[in-house]
Formats: sequence, structure tokens, C-alpha cells
Amino acid sequence: MDLHISWTFLIPLMLILTEAKKDKELYCAVCRALVDEVNFSIGEVDPKKMVQVGSFRIDGKGNQLTKQVPLARSELHLTELLEGVCERFKDYAETTNSEGKKSVVRTSSRKGKPVSLHNISISSEKQKLIRFACDTILEDHEEEIMAAFQKYTEPSDTEEKVCRELANLCTEADLKVSMPSSEMTAEDEAAMENDSDSDDTDIEDGDDVDSENEVSPSQEPADDEEEYVTMTNQNAGTEQKTEKEEL
Repeated sequence: MDLHISWTFLIPLMLILTEAKKDKELYCAVCRALVDEVNFSIGEVDPKKMVQVGSFRIDGKGNQLTKQVPLARSELHLTELLEGVCERFKDYAETTNSEGKKSVVRTSSRKGKPVSLHNISISSEKQKLIRFACDTILEDHEEEIMAAFQKYTEPSDTEEKVCRELANLCTEADLKVSMPSSEMTAEDEAAMENDSDSDDTDIEDGDDVDSENEVSPSQEPADDEEEYVTMTNQNAGTEQKTEKEEL
């Protein structure tokens, strides 16, 4: 009886302590990144691609009826996505958003675009925490998350449903703040190219100045050549001395 009472109080206490250990800012950011990763993968699927699924209906011969449904957002597709989505968080690092709150950002582009990384914190410990947060969110709400992706097609609606209503990790104000992005915009790339062209021009100008000050081979001082020869001869003498010692 006493043991039963003890466990009755202990289990809720353990749950409270577990919730207290959660870094709400980090978990909210990871949840939003998780939703973004799944939405991105869904968007990469050809909308015309279909998959055959079974139904609970039986035809007159006792055979299970099947039907064609779009692959994207199908149970089969979402199951595969959710099984591997947390693996992608090895490409994330901790950072802060525009409000100064803890967040996460990709360290590599999903489309091969250049990235600009600043104000990030990378360590094996932090990446383990980010991965653990993703695993925890899925373990607690996997079925509900899958249902949300099947029901909602707008990313903002899915984010609202999963991260605010289901997981209770983000507030309405949190979701209004844009997630940090490391991908360079077209303007950033253009500015980088302009800087590169400017650097090349400076180098060319410097080459012209150097060419004006160049000394012809006949005018070059022989000190460098003598020094080089001396060093070579010294090395050769050392090698000969070593060979004699070995003999």
C-alpha cells in the first residue's frame, strides 16, 4: 500500500522534473526545424507520383480493395520521413534569433547553395542536445505529428499545430519570429561576387606596380644565388659526411 502511494507521487514528480530540464527555447526551435525539414521533403516529391494503398473494404470475392493516392503526405511517405528526419540535425548548430532567443540553424544548404555562418555555437555536446530534442519530440507525438502533416498543407499551419498545440513547446509570439537562415540570398551572392571582382582588380593593379619595379636578371644581386648555392653545398657536404659515417 505504501509502495503504491510512493509510486503514485513519484511518477508525476519525475515527469515534472523532466519537463523542467527541457530548454523550452531550444526545443521550440528544434520543433520548428523538424517541421521545416519534413515540409521541405514533401515539397521535393513529384505531386503526380502515386502509391497503391489498401483499404478496409472487401470486394465480392473477399479481396481487399486498393486505391491510388499521392505519395506525398501518404502514411507510407510520412513514416519514412519521420524515421530519418532527426538524422538531419547533425547539420544544425545552435544560434540565436532576431529576438536574442536560443535557436538552431543549418550549417549546410539542402540545395547546394553557399551558406554564411555567423553567431553559431558548434560542439559535440550541443549537437547531442539538438538531436535528443528532436528524438524526444517524435517519441512523444509521432502519430499526432503524422496526422497533422496529412491534414495541413500550409507550413505555418503545420508548425502551429505541431509545435504550439501538440508539443506545447512554442508560444504564438515565438512562431511569429522567423527562424535563422544560413543560406545566402541572391543579393548576398551578388555582393560577394562584386567584392571578389574588386579584389581581383586590386591584385592586377598591384602586379602592374610590381612589374615597373622589377629588376632584370642581369641587374639582380648575386647574394641570393650565392646563398642558395652555399646552402645547397652545405647540405650536400652533410649528406656526404653522413654517408662516410655510415660506412
